Amino acid sequence: MRQDECSNMTETIHRIRGGTHLMMIAFAVAMLCGTSRSVQAADDPLVICKLKDQGIELKTRIAIPLDNTGIARSDALNPRRPYPLVQPDKLVADGQDSCYNHLDKITLTFANRTDRYFGVQLSLNLKSGELLMDAYQRLEQLLKAPLPDGCRKALSQLDSLPAESSKLSDQLENQCRNYRFPSSESEFTREKLRGFLVDLDQAIAALRELPTWSGKNLPDLCKPDASARVIHCTPKLIVPPEGAQRVTGAILNLLDKGTATFTVTFENSADIPSNSTGYLQTAETSTEAPDSTKWQLSAQIGSAWDPDTGKKAEKKTFDTNSPFQGDRLQHFSGVGNFKVSQRLGNRATASATLGFKKGDLGEKDTTQQVTVPEYMVDFYGLSDLQLVFGKYTLAKPSDAVAVNVTGEGFELRLPRSFSLGYLVKRESAFGEADRQNRDNSLALAQLKNGAFSATTGIGKFLRTGSLIALYGREGSAALDVPVGSLPLDKDHCPQKDSSGTASTQQACYAYHYWTVGGEVAFSAAQDKTSAPPDKTFAGTLALYYSERKLDRFATVDTGNRVRDGRGYVGLFKPTYLRFKHDKLQYTVGAQLGYGSGGKATDRIDRGYLGESTAFAPDQIFLNGFAGHVSDGGNPTGKQALAPGLSNKSYLALVWTSPQFSLLEYLVKALQMNEAPASKSTTLKLNWYRFNQSAFASHDAGFEADLEFSVEIPKGITTTIDMGYFRPGEALRSVILKDVWAISASVKATI
Repeated sequence: MRQDECSNMTETIHRIRGGTHLMMIAFAVAMLCGTSRSVQAADDPLVICKLKDQGIELKTRIAIPLDNTGIARSDALNPRRPYPLVQPDKLVADGQDSCYNHLDKITLTFANRTDRYFGVQLSLNLKSGELLMDAYQRLEQLLKAPLPDGCRKALSQLDSLPAESSKLSDQLENQCRNYRFPSSESEFTREKLRGFLVDLDQAIAALRELPTWSGKNLPDLCKPDASARVIHCTPKLIVPPEGAQRVTGAILNLLDKGTATFTVTFENSADIPSNSTGYLQTAETSTEAPDSTKWQLSAQIGSAWDPDTGKKAEKKTFDTNSPFQGDRLQHFSGVGNFKVSQRLGNRATASATLGFKKGDLGEKDTTQQVTVPEYMVDFYGLSDLQLVFGKYTLAKPSDAVAVNVTGEGFELRLPRSFSLGYLVKRESAFGEADRQNRDNSLALAQLKNGAFSATTGIGKFLRTGSLIALYGREGSAALDVPVGSLPLDKDHCPQKDSSGTASTQQACYAYHYWTVGGEVAFSAAQDKTSAPPDKTFAGTLALYYSERKLDRFATVDTGNRVRDGRGYVGLFKPTYLRFKHDKLQYTVGAQLGYGSGGKATDRIDRGYLGESTAFAPDQIFLNGFAGHVSDGGNPTGKQALAPGLSNKSYLALVWTSPQFSLLEYLVKALQMNEAPASKSTTLKLNWYRFNQSAFASHDAGFEADLEFSVEIPKGITTTIDMGYFRPGEALRSVILKDVWAISASVKATI
């Protein structure tokens, strides 16, 4: 349909009395009409515009990264200084109109830097024009001319809509027959009418774009509010691991003017990201949102069949004398979190997550007690300063290959995504302040996703860079030793069991540690004068170095059972992304990891990769057996299989798609007449190798993982995970059988 025909249909819509009718017909017309704004040309010219009285060449492609904390840009977390959609590519001599009139030329990309699925939900409020009800009534009096061609074509198109649209067709037909256009002017000017038509054209373009862009039916995305004369639309994108999703200019153009919000969620987990709400600047001046209260409930129940590696308190290990023989557990688990947030305009926000379940069903009563696993209070300064304190995840870059900082502390967020933080994991040895002050605490500085200059050679390939440095001290680390092997120091070293019947006692020692490193994100160079390509190549490269230095009395206090440590770890994740009409179809990627290691008899632990390494991207080997396999011949009892990439080489091939799920066919078989709100599939092949092997071989094994997920109805996500691990030659004498695991879960998000 041509643009002039759509304009005729738009004029006809205006004659219908009442905001509700107007919005409902706008939905119908949105399926029929498109404008040149909804499709980006293959060769868009450079956009020259004005930003704060300065001429600029507009940057038409911007990105917001996502990591394990949620939104990975601190400048997108401050409602007082929201992340601007308009950014200069370079300064020019002159600019015409405001750059914020060209949001339809911008593409915003959400880039996932993790191994988990993210959901990104936008909030669109499509106003039904600047006119009040009396203006609509005057408009009805003015537009009385029959438009036979426009009406006839509109009616022929409306006839093809579902049955519930028949009343709209009748109303439109009556309007066409009864009204005539007066020749005289009136107080309602043509300029106002023209502005109204432009607004409605933009709404129609966005409404037409939404179903294609998000893959959902329009009634599932948008709900009209007749009293407020607004159409509320909440499209949600699924961003797969190491993938990306694009938000087109037609959608950005309909965000709330001034300051718009978006939220991110972990799709296949009941956990809630620490940084879950972001803010975008969509006009020359940002606006202050009213005080508001928001709550979110996320609950998950699941069943699993997985290898029996013993209870957590047992610290069970397998070796050649006591191998794993294939025992499995069948259990049901539950996770429940309730997050409530209170916003005080753009001055402060406070949130608390109440955890009412985390663990197996039927476990001890402690899993049913209400806890507060996370709370945050944010104060927003007049500039880009932001003060945050609470219990939350301060840093977890690069899938936690070296750094995983979670606990109680505070953070000062500075301009350009730089921040300083201090965290207290434990106050003194016994959990309360004393003169010995044997804290477990750390200080860190980090730069998150600082952008490289696009004008330099390196900036044409490297997009962002992140750096982190932390220094910590553990004043009273505990180590289990046989009872009576060392002097007992109850005054300075807490004991697990004071009954005198335990076979072990705790020896305490002190040390300090530090980690430095960073990550760069890259993508293939693109011609900024053309539309975003359907095929692209992107990824990340991370490298970290860590050291641990014992206190001078540590070896004596533990009977030479601990040692200094140092090591490095790297992770390279290249990914190929395939889009169609700016919508991600699938990704194909690789993950290559390497962690340093040494022999158990070395004076220094060369496999020390950091105090909190937690890299476990699989379902069985690193996620289940890490810390449970020992060579059995080491007199100090050190583990041959340390957590994460310590002393390991790792290779994985990954395929993901947010367009397919095997569970979708199950939905069809059950004759559920509802389209999935989202769906995804992940296939991952993993290979492992020991760098310094305590066994006869370096081959650690192979694992294949498969995950299907579907969200139907909206807010209810069903996930099935399957994994199969075949131990390599190095572990055949410790893990006697191939291992498999399967789990199924249902998550509700309200």
